[in-house]
Amino acid sequence: MGKEENVNYGALWTWARFNPRRIAFLLRISWRHWRAMRRHRRKQRRIDGSVPSVLAISPTMRCNYNCKGCYSRGRPTNDELSTDELDVLFSEAEELGVHSIVLTGGEPFLRRDTPDLITRHRRLLFFIITNGSFMTPDIAHRITRSGNAIPLISIEGFATDTDARRHPGAHEAALRAFAHLRKAQALFGFVVTNTAANTAQLGTDAFIDQMVAVGCVVGFFTEYVPCGPNPNPDGSWTKPHELLSTSVFSTSDAPNRLSLATSLTMNMAKRIAAQGQDGYPFT
Repeated sequence: MGKEENVNYGALWTWARFNPRRIAFLLRISWRHWRAMRRHRRKQRRIDGSVPSVLAISPTMRCNYNCKGCYSRGRPTNDELSTDELDVLFSEAEELGVHSIVLTGGEPFLRRDTPDLITRHRRLLFFIITNGSFMTPDIAHRITRSGNAIPLISIEGFATDTDARRHPGAHEAALRAFAHLRKAQALFGFVVTNTAANTAQLGTDAFIDQMVAVGCVVGFFTEYVPCGPNPNPDGSWTKPHELLSTSVFSTSDAPNRLSLATSLTMNMAKRIAAQGQDGYPFT
């Protein structure tokens, strides 16, 4: 096992060890992952080729937001896969040994069949990237009961940056989604786009503490890649000299980026575990 994997497993153990529900969840997904990898190896030997372990799927390119620089803006929104076609695709993915599906978009929950499809394919682990505006108590409870989905609510940092890139009220909508998921005792997290405009705050204790306080147990950071209509043409989001050396990601130094991301992973896991010891009701 490499150094990076050791760190990740260490962070997961720090997160889970004081909560039997978390340990049960990790054991369940680890068992499913082990079985998926056995199917995966068998299929690769049979076809003498490569089979992906993870699939990223956009079930729709429609979205109720109009975020600046989003890759999905301006793309065709017709000719989506039907429910039956997605059902077949996920079934084939299970048989091939694919263990995870990343649902992106567009906004996945604009499709009303999304919760049903997730429940129907429990051999897959779904990571759902969503803006959270369609999250309801009912959907949150269905996600919890399915036991195979981790919603990741898109956020840009604090309210000012989130509302500026998305639209006024987007940050409040994300916080409501967090609240619904937390009340349902779901496993969930956040995803942010790292830009020169918000990078100074993303690695701070204040932001991580806020995400822990709303119940997040995992966080993903992605670097901003200008694309789509109006991708911030003045370049103020992407000037390398504006990316602080203490930020979560550095665009020019991969080893530094890994060490910073690793430090953040352990930092968040320790903070969650510490609050969990005091009876904080995380999943």
